[in-house]
Amino acid sequence: MQRHDCSRASGARLDRCARGMVVWLALAMGCSATHSVNAQTLTWLGTFGNPYSSARGVSDDGSVVVGSSRFDNYDRAFR
Repeated sequence: MQRHDCSRASGARLDRCARGMVVWLALAMGCSATHSVNAQTLTWLGTFGNPYSSARGVSDDGSVVVGSSRFDNYDRAFR
Protein backbone atom coordinates (compact mmCIF):
# COMPACT_ATOMS: atom_id res chain seq x y z
CA MET A 1 0.00 0.00 0.00
CA GLN A 2 1.41 3.36 -1.01
CA ARG A 3 1.50 6.24 1.38
CA HIS A 4 0.70 9.64 -0.09
CA ASP A 5 1.50 13.06 1.30
CA CYS A 6 -1.81 14.94 1.14
CA SER A 7 -0.11 18.30 1.70
CA ARG A 8 1.36 18.11 -1.82
CA ALA A 9 -1.65 16.54 -3.54
CA SER A 10 -3.67 18.19 -6.30
CA GLY A 11 -6.68 17.36 -8.43
CA ALA A 12 -8.12 13.86 -8.05
CA ARG A 13 -5.45 12.90 -5.50
CA LEU A 14 -6.46 15.87 -3.33
CA ASP A 15 -10.11 14.77 -3.51
CA ARG A 16 -9.14 11.22 -2.52
CA CYS A 17 -7.06 12.53 0.41
CA ALA A 18 -9.87 14.82 1.54
CA ARG A 19 -12.41 11.97 1.42
CA GLY A 20 -10.03 9.74 3.36
CA MET A 21 -9.55 12.37 6.04
CA VAL A 22 -13.32 12.90 6.33
CA VAL A 23 -13.87 9.15 6.74
CA TRP A 24 -11.19 8.88 9.46
CA LEU A 25 -12.55 11.97 11.21
CA ALA A 26 -16.10 10.59 11.14
CA LEU A 27 -14.91 7.24 12.52
CA ALA A 28 -12.96 8.95 15.29
CA MET A 29 -15.92 11.14 16.22
CA GLY A 30 -18.27 8.16 16.14
CA CYS A 31 -16.04 6.13 18.44
CA SER A 32 -15.61 9.10 20.75
CA ALA A 33 -19.36 9.77 20.92
CA THR A 34 -20.12 6.11 21.61
CA HIS A 35 -17.58 6.07 24.41
CA SER A 36 -18.97 9.17 26.13
CA VAL A 37 -22.60 8.03 25.78
CA ASN A 38 -21.82 4.73 27.48
CA ALA A 39 -19.47 6.17 30.09
CA GLN A 40 -20.21 4.90 33.59
CA THR A 41 -18.89 5.76 37.01
CA LEU A 42 -18.81 3.89 40.29
CA THR A 43 -19.01 5.59 43.66
CA TRP A 44 -17.74 3.44 46.52
CA LEU A 45 -20.06 3.87 49.50
CA GLY A 46 -18.01 1.92 52.02
CA THR A 47 -19.17 -1.07 54.04
CA PHE A 48 -22.12 -1.69 56.33
CA GLY A 49 -20.13 -3.40 59.07
CA ASN A 50 -19.78 -6.77 57.38
CA PRO A 51 -18.36 -8.02 54.09
CA TYR A 52 -21.72 -8.95 52.50
CA SER A 53 -24.44 -6.75 51.03
CA SER A 54 -26.76 -7.22 48.09
CA ALA A 55 -28.34 -4.69 45.73
CA ARG A 56 -31.90 -5.58 44.74
CA GLY A 57 -32.76 -2.71 42.45
CA VAL A 58 -31.41 0.38 40.73
CA SER A 59 -33.43 3.38 39.55
CA ASP A 60 -33.63 4.04 35.80
CA ASP A 61 -31.15 6.91 36.00
CA GLY A 62 -28.81 4.99 38.35
CA SER A 63 -29.02 7.55 41.14
CA VAL A 64 -30.73 5.26 43.71
CA VAL A 65 -29.75 1.73 44.73
CA VAL A 66 -31.80 -0.37 47.15
CA GLY A 67 -30.78 -3.60 48.82
CA SER A 68 -29.96 -5.26 52.10
CA SER A 69 -27.04 -6.14 54.32
CA ARG A 70 -26.83 -8.55 57.25
CA PHE A 71 -25.60 -6.86 60.42
CA ASP A 72 -25.75 -8.33 63.97
CA ASN A 73 -27.80 -11.27 62.58
CA TYR A 74 -30.48 -8.94 61.18
CA ASP A 75 -31.11 -7.96 57.59
CA ARG A 76 -30.90 -4.20 57.17
CA ALA A 77 -32.34 -2.41 54.15
CA PHE A 78 -30.44 0.39 52.48
CA ARG A 79 -31.30 2.98 49.90
